[in-house]
Amino acid sequence: MKMFPVFKLFPVLLAMILSWVVSVILTEAGAFSDNPDNNNYRARTDALADVLKDAPWFYVPYPFQWGWPKVTVAGTFGMMAGVLAGIIESIADYFACANLAGAPPPTAAAINRGQ
Repeated sequence: MKMFPVFKLFPVLLAMILSWVVSVILTEAGAFSDNPDNNNYRARTDALADVLKDAPWFYVPYPFQWGWPKVTVAGTFGMMAGVLAGIIESIADYFACANLAGAPPPTAAAINRGQ
């Protein structure tokens, strides 16, 4: 049987989701106690539901809450410098990968295609 790639990509996330779903099922089935003094009370999915709602530091951000974005000449030139450095580095990476793999250097046509 061939494994789905999702099991290779997200094993920890899938385990957390599966554990939470099992906890929801057990909570709804009444397997966990309603008494906060009981040890298994904290396994309930609704035991700490108000924590995020009551936390002052947790909120859903809204657009432009710090004002409109400001575009400056210095920021524009800084971003252009970063893009130029990324382009040069990518071209050098083609040659470095070919050298490490023992392959012939890429042709100009291959670099222009991005392959």
